[in-house]
Amino acid sequence: MADGAHFRRVVKRPSPKGGRRCTNSLQSDPVMGPAGAVRAALASAGIDPIRRAETLTVAEFARLAEALRAARRD
Repeated sequence: MADGAHFRRVVKRPSPKGGRRCTNSLQSDPVMGPAGAVRAALASAGIDPIRRAETLTVAEFARLAEALRAARRD
């Protein structure tokens, strides 16, 4: 993980409201990119978009952060 700040943002973004699906919480942050990019990043990371953020492991958050970074570069 090259960018700790990006990773922290991905991990903390869903936390304040709790109980939200990964897709909804990430899409509400414009820095994460458009809805399609968020869904593609979740798929690329192998994460079901209807999962709740609190069920993700650290490794899954790391894969998601990398996938979101890659989506922003495209």
